[in-house]
Amino acid sequence: MTYTTRRTGRIRAKKTCKECGSEFEQRKPLQVYCGHKCSNTAGNRKRASDNQVELTCLGCKEKFIKRKSDIKIYPGSLSKKRYSFCSRGCMNEYNKKKVPISSLKKKAWNVFSLYIKNRDNWTCFTCGKYSVGADMHAGHYISRRYGATLYDESNVHAQCAGCNAFKNGEPHLYAEKLISIHGVDFLLELTKKSKEVKKFTREELIGIYEKYKGQEKPYEKPGKRGFL
Repeated sequence: MTYTTRRTGRIRAKKTCKECGSEFEQRKPLQVYCGHKCSNTAGNRKRASDNQVELTCLGCKEKFIKRKSDIKIYPGSLSKKRYSFCSRGCMNEYNKKKVPISSLKKKAWNVFSLYIKNRDNWTCFTCGKYSVGADMHAGHYISRRYGATLYDESNVHAQCAGCNAFKNGEPHLYAEKLISIHGVDFLLELTKKSKEVKKFTREELIGIYEKYKGQEKPYEKPGKRGFL
């Protein structure tokens, strides 16, 4: 709809604002908004949409929206990778899968061996020596190279460095102790179990770590909780 103003004689059209939907007098040929407020609101929304980018989460493979400005703050390739996850939980799960099996096995063994030494009260299973510290190991009856019995609680006991390292684990005395506690049949079953081929998965090693974590080293906090 157009009309001519009485004062200036110019032809003006009535337009509908694209933002608020109200009618207004068009003062410029390309005017599509009724005023600065609607124009600024529409411009801010357009700039916000242009600043967003759709990414695929490396963890759950779901699509999510991220601001381009957040990615440009950290231009390095390693920092950009941080913004390829929809949440911190997905990032942590993804990083767990990237940890080598050898590192997971080492972490699982560290917490498991500490549990064994705490269980046996830091007393050598073969000679009875009491020692709190690096001199006490977690010794296997069946060698730790056999995966099926690596984390078997009945196959691992606290042993001092003298018995475990310098006397090769005292296998004869170790066997006598196990027979006196569990019997001969148990020893045969343990030997049979060790012959099974065992390859640990990431989930199994993480499960072992979660099961035995939280153990305390008594020699690290002398005097705070009554430890020696």
